[in-house]
Amino acid sequence: MKSRAPDRSGEHLANRYLLQRRLGSGGMGSVYEAEQLATGRKVAVKLLHPELARDEEMVARFQREARAAAALESEHVAAVLDLGEAQDGTPFLAMELLHGETLRSLLTREGQLPLVRVARLVTQACHALAEAHACGVVHRDLKPENLFLTRRSDGSDWAKVLDFGVAKLTATDAVSTRAGALLGTVLYMSPEQARGAKDVDARTDTYSLCAIAYEALSGRPPHEPGEQHAVVYRILHESFEPLATAAPGLPNEVCELVERGLSRQADSRLGLEELARGMARFAGVPRAAPAPSVETARSDAEVVSTSPTEGPPPPATRTSARTLGLVAFATLTVAVVAWSFSPTNAAPPSVAAAAPASAAPLQLPAPIEAPSSAPEPPPPAAEPPPAATESARATPLARHRSPAASAIPSVAPAPSAAPSASGVRQRVQLGF
Repeated sequence: MKSRAPDRSGEHLANRYLLQRRLGSGGMGSVYEAEQLATGRKVAVKLLHPELARDEEMVARFQREARAAAALESEHVAAVLDLGEAQDGTPFLAMELLHGETLRSLLTREGQLPLVRVARLVTQACHALAEAHACGVVHRDLKPENLFLTRRSDGSDWAKVLDFGVAKLTATDAVSTRAGALLGTVLYMSPEQARGAKDVDARTDTYSLCAIAYEALSGRPPHEPGEQHAVVYRILHESFEPLATAAPGLPNEVCELVERGLSRQADSRLGLEELARGMARFAGVPRAAPAPSVETARSDAEVVSTSPTEGPPPPATRTSARTLGLVAFATLTVAVVAWSFSPTNAAPPSVAAAAPASAAPLQLPAPIEAPSSAPEPPPPAAEPPPAATESARATPLARHRSPAASAIPSVAPAPSAAPSASGVRQRVQLGF
């Protein structure tokens, strides 16, 4: 989007930040890559457009975004680091600098996404929203442009929720929303928000997230884009195409989850926790393998593991079992040979119970016990490996994570193909 504000690269802000280059612009302001002078840290600085800086409601909305994001201790929310004013009075906020691309950029390039990838992104977004709702914050403007996908060192996605510019602070919001005013992006709005209802709650975010999931799975949003009034009419009065028809081959449970989240009646809509738990089942979360159970030898004393996912048994266990088998076989062979060459062909006491010479070939007894003179202790039972969790492969969990957010299942990010060159170095570009 072409900026309506001059490029302020090279300018110092409040003697705290040096604006190095502009990353993008939107309806509310511009975002710059900047350096924090005191520490040398790279940050993203969002500056309100000069003409909007004279609008008290816009300034309040801008400050509300900073308060809403700063109140959240979630690893899936872009962290707000600072809030201030430039020398000319223009408000700004400093945030962590992200590397990656928005979900909108990814969908534009890829179209539909695999179920496992969508399930992980939705579950991660649920973590951010659960934390926000527990703090009394409703986002109200979820859309693919406001889900940012960073790239971890192993090539996996890590979702961050951006732009709380129209967020509603349910307990302390001092800026009233006029009845009938539409705040947010219409295409992903819940019906109650599209009607301009003043008292929208956390269920509107669930609707928007399910609309995003519908588009990511099918390649198109639930309702056809168009003029704002036409889209609002479709949301309020028309049914969307069933997801099973729009994206054939999806599991019925996934289609049901998404469609329940898109219910026109907020009271019939599924909750955020139910959505997260349902999607987590399709996110490819690895489960902890059971502890291996080792049996003593059968036939050639091969050790068998009860866990199909475990590798071959430890070399020491296999060697000792095979050795015992060979020793037993050699002992029996020597005994048989000695018996067959004895004058009376009498069976020695040690093999009196063995089969006669005319019987079938000898078979080793199972299990083979180790000699009492040199007992070999059984291998120690392996401790079951810990379940693969988000905290084991990612940054530590938030220091003050709310109970509501803790109820959301954690998933590790899914490996995915690296984005094209146009998306790899894209920085924070908020939806404004």
